Amino acid sequence: MQRFVEAVLRVFASIASAGRGGKGMTAGGRESTGPSQRGWNAATESMEPSEIGGSGNPHEMSGLKKYALGEYEDAVEDFDRAIALEPENADAYVMRAVMKDNLGRFEEAMADFSRALNIEPDNGEIYVIRGVTRHRFGETESALADLDRAVLLQPDSAPALFNRGVVKASLGLEEGALADYDQAVRLKPDYGEALFNRGKIQGGRGDLKGAIADFDRAIAHRPEDADILVERGLTRAGNGQLEAAISDFDSVLEIQPSRADAYYMRGIFKRDLGRLWEAVADFDQSVRLQPDNAEACLERGRAKFELDQWEEAVGDFGEVVRLQSNNVGAYYMRSLANARLGMLNESISDLEEALRQVEEMGGDEDLRRKLEISMESVREALEENRGRG
Repeated sequence: MQRFVEAVLRVFASIASAGRGGKGMTAGGRESTGPSQRGWNAATESMEPSEIGGSGNPHEMSGLKKYALGEYEDAVEDFDRAIALEPENADAYVMRAVMKDNLGRFEEAMADFSRALNIEPDNGEIYVIRGVTRHRFGETESALADLDRAVLLQPDSAPALFNRGVVKASLGLEEGALADYDQAVRLKPDYGEALFNRGKIQGGRGDLKGAIADFDRAIAHRPEDADILVERGLTRAGNGQLEAAISDFDSVLEIQPSRADAYYMRGIFKRDLGRLWEAVADFDQSVRLQPDNAEACLERGRAKFELDQWEEAVGDFGEVVRLQSNNVGAYYMRSLANARLGMLNESISDLEEALRQVEEMGGDEDLRRKLEISMESVREALEENRGRG
């Protein structure tokens, strides 16, 4: 059954606490656009039914083919028939449970897992898959119990240790998660997902060199995995390696050329290096791909401000205000750009709105003082203009 279950695990949906595309923070303070912790790497691998041994039951093999095509309802019917032919076929119950999981029929899936375990009570792989399913549906403590049982039954199972680490990390048990990832990597040195997750935790703890080392190893085994490249790039940037970070995001965009967040982050790094026109080009691409991306508009405006493109900067900050009417930073930056253009009344209006919002939010004293100083300067300039008039 091990070969059968390993194939299932390759396509089983992620049990990450934040799925692909979710956001977290790296140790370097950069915003992360990849998953917080990964579970099964279903997004990057596919299943060929011929890889799975199974029992030779024709309905079972038909169900697996339909599973690979995403035809879950039809696959359930095939496994119904497989079970009718072989009522003691634990594999068929497990696969039917996986189909039902994909259909959101959690209670029915749990019932099938229980039937499979009644047939093979000491099968650690079944506990792994049931634990994965429970975690996906928010039953974290039960998931951990299943994975504990799986590790007890199969202490040398890298998938069991890895997924227990994922669950522990979601519970905030970082030491336990790291111990599980360490053991999973010892058992399977090319375990890219375990290296990725371990690197994320190390980065979050401030061990940027350790995180980068894990991402290096993960990328060596998964060179086309854009999420790992993103994390290494963010961590390199946090470690002051901006050119290396840009290189990672170059690779990300070769793999995923429509990834707006990658253009955005590469633009940030280029701006930090003083490559302002290149940064503007990246922010342009980010906004083109994601027109409601207020952060990219804001950063493009800042880069244009530094390039003395004040009128264009005003336009960008105005777009941010349209998208996020409570963005104090956009009002402040637009006030500065308007002041450079000699539009002092408009500048004062923006500062007044920024101050009003700071008051409503409870008042950040440092920010309030910064805005008040700017207000004094603009008003003085306005009075000087009136005196000349």
